[in-house]
Parts: sequence; C-alpha cells; structure tokens
Amino acid sequence: MREQLSDARAETRAARRLRQSPAANTLIGAALHAAARREQGLELTELEQLLVGAMGTVLAEEEITEFGRIYQEETSSRTPSPAGR
Repeated sequence: MREQLSDARAETRAARRLRQSPAANTLIGAALHAAARREQGLELTELEQLLVGAMGTVLAEEEITEFGRIYQEETSSRTPSPAGR
C-alpha cells in the first residue's frame, strides 16, 4: 500500500490496472481519504461513509484504519507542486 501511494511504481497486475483507470483511482483516493478522516475521529460525509463501508466488505477494520493512516502519512509528507499553489 505504501508503495502504491508513493511515487514508487509497483509493477504488480493490480498496480498496472490502477494506473490505467483514473476513475478507480479517484474512488480509491476518496475512500482512503475517508479512512484517514475516520481514523482521526472526524465525522464522515454520507459519501465517505459509503466508501468506507464498501471497503469493509473486503477488508478488516484494522486494515482500513491502517490504510487510512498510511494514506495520511504519505499525502502529508508530499510537498505541493508549484502548479498546485
């Protein structure tokens, strides 16, 4: 998970599929963001609740929490690009 969130390019089949599907990347990013917010004790929106609930159908609660934590660590360690300022 950490490699997929960082700039490292994993060459797994799943990683290749994610790079080819921007819509899936957006949903996964929103779900991970929601998991991070939940781990921080913040109230989730209806959409975030749905996304975290969907993750719960295939992942254990501990995994969702860990993925949220990893997502938060990776996104907070990135520096904004000049175009994003």
